Amino acid sequence: MTKDKEKRMTPEVRFKGFSGDWEQRKLGSESKILTGGTPKTSIPEYWEPKKIPWMSSGEVNKRRLDGTDNMISEEGLNNSSARWVKKHSVLIALAGQGKTRGTVAVNNIQLTTNQSIAAIVPNDNLYYEFIYQNLIKRYDELRMISSGDGTRGGLNKQIVSDIVMPSPSRDEQYKIGTFFKQLDDTIALHQQKYELLIKLKKAYLQLIFPKTGESTPKVRFADFHDNWEQRKLGRAVKLINGRAYKQHELLARGKYRILRVGNFNTNEKWYYSDMELDDSKYANDGDLLYLWATSFGPEIWSEEKVIYHYHIWKVLIEGNSVDKQYLYTWLLTDKERIKQRTNGTTMVHVTKRNMEEREFQFPKEIIEQQKIGTFFKQLDATLTLHQQKIASLKSLKQAYLQKMFV
Repeated sequence: MTKDKEKRMTPEVRFKGFSGDWEQRKLGSESKILTGGTPKTSIPEYWEPKKIPWMSSGEVNKRRLDGTDNMISEEGLNNSSARWVKKHSVLIALAGQGKTRGTVAVNNIQLTTNQSIAAIVPNDNLYYEFIYQNLIKRYDELRMISSGDGTRGGLNKQIVSDIVMPSPSRDEQYKIGTFFKQLDDTIALHQQKYELLIKLKKAYLQLIFPKTGESTPKVRFADFHDNWEQRKLGRAVKLINGRAYKQHELLARGKYRILRVGNFNTNEKWYYSDMELDDSKYANDGDLLYLWATSFGPEIWSEEKVIYHYHIWKVLIEGNSVDKQYLYTWLLTDKERIKQRTNGTTMVHVTKRNMEEREFQFPKEIIEQQKIGTFFKQLDATLTLHQQKIASLKSLKQAYLQKMFV
């Protein structure tokens, strides 16, 4: 056997005690490939009473299925192409909107599916978790081999049957599948903790700040009892616009980075400038900023000195009666109020005049403000740690997928 062939048929990383080339197996020769169906929607008896779990391709994105959003009746099952799929099969979306096509899942319950899903029910030569993880790794490949063009094509039963699954012994498959299952469980645990903290933060934001028309919050740190003050935001802070740049002034390199709204989100492209401007046009580490176009809301800048763009305000506190971290947290609660009045959209354009007229609530004692600001800062730090851990684990999984499969 040539070195190229040997490399192709053995993975880079392997559990101790296993050796030899992996075999090439077609899914169709080692599994039953089942497709489902949809009962006629015009016949109510096919959908009521709801007794049998029935899933659509959009639910494959859940990855591990302990239930389904839809149910059909026994009569609906008996009078359609829907069929039972046993527990621990591998489900693959044959079609669907967006990036659904080619996604895979494992069902932890017995269920039925519609026609846009193929269920891979493996025999004893293939371990379901091994198939599942292998197909996750090959998502891009599955999209490419779909019939039709790159956006409107679809998979089908024959394509799935013809997928070649390079496979080691059943024992090694079990080791590999179990390893990735444990990694998935760890990721899911951190994701659950993160989502719980998000809900916890939202609840605290509602409890620690007074409701509209009220002067005290429901939850308060000990030893604070005075009514909160209220004034126009423009009396407490000064909003300073950044510099409006013309296209030819945006350089590929230069002394200062130009901070734009997109740099806080998904746009990693940076422009630069050599201009020396008034100090008010620079954002320094620790400055409180407010994005007011395309995306909106408060941000605390935590990097080197930059020039901030026109669509960003620097928020300067007038006097010493307001704590910056508290103000940042209050602006987050105010952002949610603004979103509620604009149907929850994130594409909100707020004006300086409107912001200056907003009613700003704050405790009289700066110490109480500091306690509130510190509390939410620590909560945000914990959220960030979970985000980083999730990202790190996902990156680790991707690396192992590349090294542990042929």
